[in-house]
Amino acid sequence: MAASAPAGAGGYLAVTSGGVPYKWAPPITLNYDLGPLSATQNNAAGVALVNSAVAVWATANVPTCALSFTVGTPLSEDHGDGLGTDPNYDETVADGITPVIFDQSGILTSGLFAGAQNQVLGFAGPTFVVGTTIVEGQVVLNGLFIDGNALPSDVTTTEFQGVITHEVGHMLNLDHALFNGSYGFPGVPDAIIDLSAMPTMYPFVHGDIGDLEDDDRAWISSLYPTGAFISLHSISGQVISPTSTTLNGVNVIARQAASPKRTVSCVSGYLDGTPTITPDGIYMIPGLDPATTWTLEFEQIPTDFSGGSSVGPIDPPLTLPAPAEYINEPLVETNSDPIEISTSFELTTGSRTGINAYLNASYPAAINVSEVDPPGFTFPGEAMEIKTAKPGSVMTISGNALQGEGGNVDLLGGDPIEDWYAFKPNTAMRITRITLQPAAGDDSDLYLCTFDGSTLKTADASLNIGQGVTDEITGVFDTTLFPNQTAYIGVSTYTGEPGGNYTLTIEGTFSSIDSVALDSIPGGAIDAGSGSFTIKGRGFKNANGAPSVTLGDPLIQVTGVTFVNSTQLNVSINRLSGWIPSVTTVKVQNQGLDGGYAGRLFDIGTVPVSLTSFEVE
Repeated sequence: MAASAPAGAGGYLAVTSGGVPYKWAPPITLNYDLGPLSATQNNAAGVALVNSAVAVWATANVPTCALSFTVGTPLSEDHGDGLGTDPNYDETVADGITPVIFDQSGILTSGLFAGAQNQVLGFAGPTFVVGTTIVEGQVVLNGLFIDGNALPSDVTTTEFQGVITHEVGHMLNLDHALFNGSYGFPGVPDAIIDLSAMPTMYPFVHGDIGDLEDDDRAWISSLYPTGAFISLHSISGQVISPTSTTLNGVNVIARQAASPKRTVSCVSGYLDGTPTITPDGIYMIPGLDPATTWTLEFEQIPTDFSGGSSVGPIDPPLTLPAPAEYINEPLVETNSDPIEISTSFELTTGSRTGINAYLNASYPAAINVSEVDPPGFTFPGEAMEIKTAKPGSVMTISGNALQGEGGNVDLLGGDPIEDWYAFKPNTAMRITRITLQPAAGDDSDLYLCTFDGSTLKTADASLNIGQGVTDEITGVFDTTLFPNQTAYIGVSTYTGEPGGNYTLTIEGTFSSIDSVALDSIPGGAIDAGSGSFTIKGRGFKNANGAPSVTLGDPLIQVTGVTFVNSTQLNVSINRLSGWIPSVTTVKVQNQGLDGGYAGRLFDIGTVPVSLTSFEVE
């Protein structure tokens, strides 16, 4: 496990060339080192920490998992001093020994790569197999992180025990789980952190790492199931590229619809044991509660997650041609479907198979917005409010942050935040990536953060954005992070920096239950004469009843407003006789709430019609 360097993501750590995961035949016997864990933790303390950590994976703690552990004969000498010669440390020797080595000086860890002893808290995994059965493994724990010295910075005893739990997960043949990172690493000390969303197998250390979450329990139980595991179900299918080929290396995530932090994931191609064969694109998400409704989404694994460890079956990660999106398989799951529409999957009748994800071929056209600086306002009135944007699009905002521009919210102990952009979140709002790029030729240090009106939620980690450098915040920013509040994105200069022009790029689903973006604003004319026709709009139904519709011509009457489903609105219109062809407007407004609808005019029956404008209010 890395303290600062990312690693991989997936389901099982290792599978055979035929796609069968390796697993132990419990009970698993551990053989402990004789030396101290660190300069401040003796051998007994180290053994106690490991025993507590492995118990987290046992049946007593996870009833759906058939795992047990025993303590075997200790190793014959202290290996953590780097001087041991015991062949039990040689993973090529099949002697049935699974050493737990206390690397109190970091000397063994330093052999991984230069400086590893100051970055890697531990490493573990299977080391010897017979057929598909793991018969030996190893766990190496770096005592430098719990020795009381300043370098490297220590973690708490609880966190170190969590690291052991994580490393034992690798030894049991679990890979990393990569999701919900924004809940654990918002980038600032005073941010609100919810570690209940963070799995133990997340590749970074976090304060709740020792407590298993849904993803941890699901995958360990799928590998070592008890009879109780049969009561849980799964969803499986394939990830298919825009060119209709199956694709490995895409993160597929199942979220509980009622509690989105509760998540189980899988990387497509998780059983592809031979990378040279044609990718099968198969994913399978196990351990899902049949009494719970789930949504499915798929996304690119961040390109930062590459290096020494594989990322699922692909290293480096794939670069996908389109943004993260939901699966709406029973509806219109294609390579060009609306990404914000999700299907709720119920598993009351059993597991679901053949739920395929079709990657969209491209990002929607970017929405370009220019910053507006209304003078004389105080926060939050100074924020430029973004009410609507195209669902699933990339929004680019061209702005300018200058030294002394007049921002009046000081969150950083330095210059106030100059520019704020406001979003109104609800269950349909989801931002997956925010990037900030100074304009060419501007050597201006800038600062990027998100804010809920009272608390700084996330901030850039580099604290230094200069010419040619792009700062990026990734993660899921939605109602869980901004419950029932407006979300603000802020851009600021640094103290003493002149500031300058920038481009803020925001990727995600900006449609909301009260506000939906415009597909287009088509212009045209309705043919002369009388007749009835329907405008089909794309929007989100809210709890306040049907929206009001205002038309720009008294000879066009609204005869009905209905929702075909939660995302499609039909407005029935009657054109009276005597009406002269012209361009008119149709405005749709939610009852008591901001927002509008997007749509286009359809030819119904034999009535000749052409497009008219359909504006977002």
